[in-house]
Amino acid sequence: MNVADARLSLIDRPEAGTATHPEGLVNRYLVDMVESDLMLGFFFPGARMEGQGGLPPPPAEPGRDGSAAAPT
Repeated sequence: MNVADARLSLIDRPEAGTATHPEGLVNRYLVDMVESDLMLGFFFPGARMEGQGGLPPPPAEPGRDGSAAAPT
């Protein structure tokens, strides 16, 4: 999987530092943790998610929540 603004570090060796790259090609099955503004759990199965979700969902509009609107 191609990712932008990649920062790579070893979870069990934080003293080793962090490698930063403008983009990177990552084997999604070998990732242990993802920190992102987006929910990427589907793309990285088994990885712990940090900072997931980004913005909260917008409020539901009347009549768009799947229920039938009352007749007028």
